[in-house]
Amino acid sequence: SNLGYGGHGSFRAQPFLQSPRETFQELQEIEKDQETDCYDLECVANDQCCSGQVCIILDSNIGHCVFVYGLRMGEFCQRDNECETGLVCMHSGDTRSCQPAISSRKQYSEDCMMSSECDIHKGLCCQFQRRHRQAPRKVCSYFKDPLVCIGPVASDQVKMVEMERTAGEKRLTAKSVANGYNHLKR
Repeated sequence: SNLGYGGHGSFRAQPFLQSPRETFQELQEIEKDQETDCYDLECVANDQCCSGQVCIILDSNIGHCVFVYGLRMGEFCQRDNECETGLVCMHSGDTRSCQPAISSRKQYSEDCMMSSECDIHKGLCCQFQRRHRQAPRKVCSYFKDPLVCIGPVASDQVKMVEMERTAGEKRLTAKSVANGYNHLKR
C-alpha cells in the first residue's frame, strides 16, 4: 500500500495532530471574542477602552468606547461609522471590512449630516456653514483641513485632478485648491 511514496497513507489516525481547518476555526472564535469585547463598551475613562479607542460621555455619567480615527480600507469593522469617509462596512466573505461605497455621493453645497455622505474624491466633506441672516446648515464643501469636517475624513482619498467647476464653485481658484491639499499627504 506504500507504492514508494512514503508514509503510511491517510488511513492511520494521528490523534496528536489537529486538522488546519479546526485550528483556523478556533483562532477565528478567539478573535471574535476579543473583538466583541471592544465594541460598544461602557466606560468612564479612556483606560477602560481597547487600543485605538477613547471614552465618550454624552448625557449620563457612563460613556461608550469609540474609535479615535476611522478604519481604513480593508480593516475589519462592525458598523459604517467606524470606517473613514467614503468607506462603508460591508460583508466580505465571513467577515465585515471597510470598503468603498458603491452609491453616488453628495456634491458641492448639498445638505448632509456626516462627511461620509459627501464625495471625498472631489475633496468634499460635510461642514457647518453659517451665513449672515440665514439659519446655519450642514453642507458638502471643499476642505483644506480635516478638522473642519463633521465626522472622520479619509484625506488620502482626495484625487488631485483638474475638473470643471460650477458657477458657485468658481470662487475657489485652481491654485488654492491644487496647493491646499499638500498638508494632507501622508
